[in-house]
Amino acid sequence: MTKQPVKTTRKSGTKPKKPRGPAAPRTRKPKAAMSALAATGTKGRAILAGLLRWGKRIGLVTAVVVVLAGGATWITARPGNPLLYPPRDGAATITVAVADHGYHAGLIVPTDRLRQFAYTDGHQALIEVSERFLVHRWVEIGWGDEEFYRHVPTVETLELPMALAALFAGERATVLHLAGVAQTPKLAFYKSDVAEIDLSEQGFRVLAARLEESFARGAGGAPVDLGKGLYGDSAFYRATGSYSLLSDCNHWTGRMLNAAGIAVLPVLDTLSLGLMADLRWNAETK
Repeated sequence: MTKQPVKTTRKSGTKPKKPRGPAAPRTRKPKAAMSALAATGTKGRAILAGLLRWGKRIGLVTAVVVVLAGGATWITARPGNPLLYPPRDGAATITVAVADHGYHAGLIVPTDRLRQFAYTDGHQALIEVSERFLVHRWVEIGWGDEEFYRHVPTVETLELPMALAALFAGERATVLHLAGVAQTPKLAFYKSDVAEIDLSEQGFRVLAARLEESFARGAGGAPVDLGKGLYGDSAFYRATGSYSLLSDCNHWTGRMLNAAGIAVLPVLDTLSLGLMADLRWNAETK
């Protein structure tokens, strides 16, 4: 009797197992590489933390500067005089202008009206200079550090050492610069930013009195003529007051207009650009 071969049965749904091959070797990162990665991560976190610290410091300093600047602007603000400015509806007005020449702003007034109030109120210096420039319809008046003003006629000739000396070298001698202007201010100074302002007659009268006070006096009370000015028919005159960072040429122009009744912010007026912004904010310019 012969034995029949035994058949093996397989459950349905199962697949035959494949023979396993040799196991793939595991790759391990060297300890040195792991250490380098850890060090890089630590260094990156340290750099980020340092940047955050500096960001906080810069933010704090910026906030302090803004607060101090705002406080200084508020404390030094000069209020206007509502009795002088703005002019009442229908009242006579006198137009003046301010021209921003880049770092310095000049005050431009009508020569005939300046002469009128000079004689009416007995302003000897203004009588002399208004007669001197009467052939011109307008006269531009600026005030500033003598050395800087006389040797730096334009922005292109501005040198940093001289500018710093004018601002930080203490109280320095000053001059007035007067220049005759034949055309309207905007035509005469078409390359400059010019703002025109209508003042009341009384406001202009007070402005003229402040201009008179800006002239130093020589023999017999006459203004001290220092010779030829920077451009056109112009001249320098010895001035009163000292020049410094807290009292520069643009502050002077702001003070003159403040005398005419316009509110000003001296902190802004430190730069001519700020002065123009100040006037456009506080006055009706055109």
